[in-house]
Amino acid sequence: QSLGSQTSIQTRNHVGENEEADKNAGLEEEPTKASGQLTYFTRTNSIRTRDKLAAVEKKLTEESAKASKQTREKLAEVERQLAEESEDLQKKSVEGAANTQTQKLLDDAEKKLAKLKVKTRQEEISTYSLAEFEKKQRHLAKCLEINKNVDVAFMVDCTGSMKRFITETKNQIGNIVSGIKDNYNNKVRLAFVGYRDHSERESRIESLSFTKNVEEFRKFVNNVQAFGGGDQPEDVLGGLEAIIDLAWSSENKIVFHIGDAPHHGKRFHDLGPSLDWYYKYE
Repeated sequence: QSLGSQTSIQTRNHVGENEEADKNAGLEEEPTKASGQLTYFTRTNSIRTRDKLAAVEKKLTEESAKASKQTREKLAEVERQLAEESEDLQKKSVEGAANTQTQKLLDDAEKKLAKLKVKTRQEEISTYSLAEFEKKQRHLAKCLEINKNVDVAFMVDCTGSMKRFITETKNQIGNIVSGIKDNYNNKVRLAFVGYRDHSERESRIESLSFTKNVEEFRKFVNNVQAFGGGDQPEDVLGGLEAIIDLAWSSENKIVFHIGDAPHHGKRFHDLGPSLDWYYKYE
């Protein structure tokens, strides 16, 4: 319609221009003839306008069809890409689910393996501990059996200075022997060494070798007398030498030393030579 209106306006302008030209040239025509020409031109221009409109519409239709085809092709391409992406996502989802399930199975397997290792280790420790405990018990029993044997020796100062203590000394020795026999399941051997001083010569050492007979030991100890001496120190090392010479044989060896004076010599006391007759010799 815009194209037709524009054409009609152009036609009228053209007619007006022609009329103006005819007037200037003195060629005015009759009204009837001018009207016929106007009608002719109007029809001609209308036909042209319709043709142009038809051409434009055809072109628009073709362009529209072409654009629609391209649009459809693009849509089809997009749909294809979306379908491929959707398929990839589905595959990845399936693979992800499978991986998740696999990972879960692996985790469960690792947990079971860890528990099994702990259980196995505990069983090994339990077995080892039991075996080791039994081994130690056997070793301890063997040690106790061996260590049940004990040699006990009493080393006593039997000089005159011990006269006031000798009775109580004998009583305490008897109590020690009874305590060992009554409280422990030991195999006990008993010995006694009484020492005096160098001045007593043959009576300097009085001893009983190891014996299992407790009554024999008691009888010997009860018969020991305290005498001799002179200066304050005594022959303690002589008593120790006699103790060492005893026939020791048990795993356990015990010595009880009972006395009231040191050995001779300045290494063992600070009494000086006035109270130690053998001060310069020791």
